[in-house]
Amino acid sequence: MIIVPDCCTLIYLTKAGLLNLLPELFDEVWISGVVYRECVTRGKQEGKDDAFILEKLLEESQSFKIKKTSYDNDFEKERSYFTGFGETDVYLTVKQNKNAIAITSDNRAYKKMQRRGVNVIKTDELMFLSFKRKILNFDDFCDSLSKLRWVGGTTDERIAFLIKKALNIEK
Repeated sequence: MIIVPDCCTLIYLTKAGLLNLLPELFDEVWISGVVYRECVTRGKQEGKDDAFILEKLLEESQSFKIKKTSYDNDFEKERSYFTGFGETDVYLTVKQNKNAIAITSDNRAYKKMQRRGVNVIKTDELMFLSFKRKILNFDDFCDSLSKLRWVGGTTDERIAFLIKKALNIEK
């Protein structure tokens, strides 16, 4: 399976120290050129520490693939529907690759992608998936949700929901 994260997902996972979960959970991690420019190139220009960290992690790992994308006129058409360039690019990438899954923390982008019929998950669901696949034990699962919350990548309500789901599995 292929995962295609948007910019906010990459930033939140980098800040929380959880980016390594992506290649543990998925066969391939595709980062579109638009998303790369959005979170690394522009982030570095703005002096964002996480952009420098993310760039180094991406360079050092063979698990992340920077993908060049082309959609002809589709990009401009879809850009009017989605909020950001990155979300538009992630949507179009997943739409063209049926074995790919989009990942976002943005609720509006999540709902729009769902309505458009592409596979999409929320960033905090990665923690639950890691727990289900026994990559994280229960304590590490809770800790990862806490880290994600601390950087703005999830909410208290989502954490409660996911912990409840995990407790049902533990029984």
